[in-house]
Amino acid sequence: MFHPNYTGAVALLSKSLASRDILIPPGKPLYDAFLNYFEDNDMFLAASIMGTVDTKRDWHYIEIGASRENKGSLEFINLTDSFASAIATVVDEIDSTHIYPDAIRVVGNSLQFHKNDELMYKVGKVEFASFDQSLSERCRAHFKGIRSYGDKSRLVNRLQSIPNLEKLSCEEERPREDRGHSMVAMVENFPIFMRSMLATRFNIEIKQSVALEIVAETFGAKSWNVFKAAADKLSFDSKPVFIYMPNTQPSAQLFYKNIFDGLAGLSKIVAGYPGRDNLVIELSGAATADTVYVNAYNPAFDKKFDFYTQHQSELELFAPVEVSSDEESTEYFAWVNDVAYGEVASKLNDILLVSSPLNSRLAATSVRKNHRVLSIGKYLFTVFDAGQGRDYLKVELLVAGGGEVNAMVKPAVTAIYKAEIVVQSDGVMILGDYGHDKIAALNDFTDLDIKRLTDFTGIKAARGTVFQ
Repeated sequence: MFHPNYTGAVALLSKSLASRDILIPPGKPLYDAFLNYFEDNDMFLAASIMGTVDTKRDWHYIEIGASRENKGSLEFINLTDSFASAIATVVDEIDSTHIYPDAIRVVGNSLQFHKNDELMYKVGKVEFASFDQSLSERCRAHFKGIRSYGDKSRLVNRLQSIPNLEKLSCEEERPREDRGHSMVAMVENFPIFMRSMLATRFNIEIKQSVALEIVAETFGAKSWNVFKAAADKLSFDSKPVFIYMPNTQPSAQLFYKNIFDGLAGLSKIVAGYPGRDNLVIELSGAATADTVYVNAYNPAFDKKFDFYTQHQSELELFAPVEVSSDEESTEYFAWVNDVAYGEVASKLNDILLVSSPLNSRLAATSVRKNHRVLSIGKYLFTVFDAGQGRDYLKVELLVAGGGEVNAMVKPAVTAIYKAEIVVQSDGVMILGDYGHDKIAALNDFTDLDIKRLTDFTGIKAARGTVFQ
């Protein structure tokens, strides 16, 4: 994981300024100013140019099926920096939810996990869609000098010159702040924001040529020529962006290497999109993750509620969430990077015990996750370490017969050190937050069941009445 060295950069900046008789001590004012004009994406790009971080990524995606939406920690579409990380993340999600696939197979260019013939997870290598390179370069030029805060209108005005984006608009935005983060990390923005920072925060005006050299020295290069030459040679696997078209059959999903390529791709798609004349295209979200969010919808399909209007997206351009598993799990699955999908599917069927009963699969999960599980009647209890030495209890409902976890019922979770078990005449209640939250009501529990649960969790049971 990349950890930006802001302290080191500010020290080099102070030294560079002092060599030009610009005296700003390397204390909190300069440090705070630098953080308000250069952020993690800028620091990562600079470190990549200087060769101090590995910029190569073997991007893979994880798509979740419709039946899995809102039932785990993953978004609809997710990115990982390797196939091993993608597989480790999916297995971790399966182990965490106890919802196990009954088939793992290769479908086209993807590896798919299914349950009851419904897609759970789809994993594949990111393949980039075609676009007009000249339009991408024009889009890149429009981001020069654009800030994350207060510049959406400026950006929209510029992007309206791109074919098929003439109707692009944006939400009303808050006034400009005294912050200069670049909306997208670009080498050509570094001297612009350096000059802006010095002028705005310290009332110091410098020439562009001086700003170039100060930037280079701040990031550890001997000169701007050296820094820019290294930037021009950089092979940089930036985080991809994604265009989603939910109303096409099947729904279209296109990846692009960066926001500039993505906007060029969006122009191409809008040009041939059915009903394009009825589309409202908005840059409707704050800039995040080194990109922007663009949403296109037809107002005729809006759903109106008392206090807001819900748009039905027809085109979305955004940066998927990057996810990862822990290093140990990713390393365990490193072998998948070197073998064909068919072999991966075969081995995963064995690892996840696809043909085995629930108890066997729970036992395997317990080994992989270092969890403890106990089933009593129609309930499944899991004790797991959530970090900082704190054990948590998760309560899940089993389907009739106990053959699998009921995916339609949301699990209940509480910190064990805050939990209580209250035995009432009509059942057992697990409370959290020192008795303030109702966590789970347990029916048909015998005294032996209560003892098994208290022995398993370490939570003491008391007889009483739960608050109404």
